Amino acid sequence: DTVMFILISQPNFDDSVPSLLNWGYKCRIKEFSGIKEDSELFTNWILDLQNAVALLGGKYISTLIDGSPISELENNFGPWLQTKLFAGGIENEIENETNSFLINFINGNTDSTVELYNWIKTEVRRPQLPRSAAAIEITERHILATMFKHTGIVEEVIEFSEALVAKLDNISVQTSQKLKALGRKSWEVGSWLLRRGQVEKAWQDAVYMKEREGSFNRYREDPQRLAELCLMKGVEFNFIDTNENISLLEKKLSDEIDSRKEKELAGETIEDKNAYEIIAEPILERINLLLRLSPVPDSVKLASAVNPNPYGTESDYEFNTLRDSIQGITKHSPVHQLSRSVSNVSAGTMEKLKTEEEVQKAFHGRVTELRKWFKTSSSLRKWSAGVLSKKVSPPSSVIKGITAFSQSNISVQELEKIMKLHVKRSEKRILGLTYLNQILGICTFGSTLQQILGQIGKSLIESGHYLHGFYPCGEGISAKVSSCFSTLFEKLTSILSNEDIDSKTRLLA
Repeated sequence: DTVMFILISQPNFDDSVPSLLNWGYKCRIKEFSGIKEDSELFTNWILDLQNAVALLGGKYISTLIDGSPISELENNFGPWLQTKLFAGGIENEIENETNSFLINFINGNTDSTVELYNWIKTEVRRPQLPRSAAAIEITERHILATMFKHTGIVEEVIEFSEALVAKLDNISVQTSQKLKALGRKSWEVGSWLLRRGQVEKAWQDAVYMKEREGSFNRYREDPQRLAELCLMKGVEFNFIDTNENISLLEKKLSDEIDSRKEKELAGETIEDKNAYEIIAEPILERINLLLRLSPVPDSVKLASAVNPNPYGTESDYEFNTLRDSIQGITKHSPVHQLSRSVSNVSAGTMEKLKTEEEVQKAFHGRVTELRKWFKTSSSLRKWSAGVLSKKVSPPSSVIKGITAFSQSNISVQELEKIMKLHVKRSEKRILGLTYLNQILGICTFGSTLQQILGQIGKSLIESGHYLHGFYPCGEGISAKVSSCFSTLFEKLTSILSNEDIDSKTRLLA
């Protein structure tokens, strides 16, 4: 049984009674049955206070559930944060067997890791790198370690490396195929780094030799390389005017030459950094972030007729189609048939067709130029879409995501800031849902429930999915939010199915 005291503080003086006797409270004991309201009983200040507190609490809970507003920077990083690569969040446990092996592989600390890396290099058959390009091998080791971790094959790799050192005959063919595929993908980044390092080296040589003009004429016939150089040096690339690109690059080069000259005259020590290390530094920074992420469990499937190649790039099919179409011009096109028909004409009419032969030769030359232009233009469009545009969706595959993210221009500092923001937002949502469940378990009055449900309804509806807004937080946090939301769903369902509760409250639920 429950006894409820309603304390009414309104004045009720009786003029017939002396003023000294007009004091105290009148206690009225009435039966109270659940949510059914008595208008006379509940028109009092304590219920108003409860409704006011419920209104205030509902606003706080709604703010906790919503979290901080999504910024423009967060929207820019959103496509990457929603990929499988970032879904696991940053690892809490750093010291474990997996990470120890990966660190040894990166640094070459053990015989097995050294043997493994040399085996991969041999199987991939990549070219011998110059001594000055040691940063490329370091980067390649980091990328391979990241791929081992996020494809979930570290244990296989450990067994394989130990078998290599022991020179066993029963080496896993399946694991060797995976490692070869991963080696080829890591060398894609390595070759990209080698190319950019060569461009940076040429730039450094031009600064050192004070070559203010003519340093970039070699790029006139290579728009892709010219666009890369503009991107590296912070020069806006003009797809139409090559001369403007070269002019802007020469101005940038001249500014660096003047700056170096001023330092030399001032007696300052000029430290010439290795060109490959300059290019590799931001890549290593991005790869180290990926190494700190927790992998999402998933088995890596081998390429076969049934399963698509998980290591193939999205543009492989497009490039092969383009290549076949270009080759088709020389084999099956009217141009090829026309040249063959000319060779079959009689000797008597050959003299008359000399002019036509010259025209045909010029036509062939023009077709060759068009092929070259088409191939360069298509390659440049694909490259610019993947590198210059910031709105291109990241690959859904983990392997493709690692290579694409390492070659992107994403700032690790800004991305980490957004990831921490997502963790804070998830923690606040857990707190808000927990408080909401507690308040819904305490409140019994219909008016109080209406205050709560009216406030949190907007945040739950307009926020989209209850897991929206904190993607790279890991499985643990997602499970906590899901559990809190499940409890809330049960409470709302119980309110909705309770016929003793008024219809307005049930409608809000």
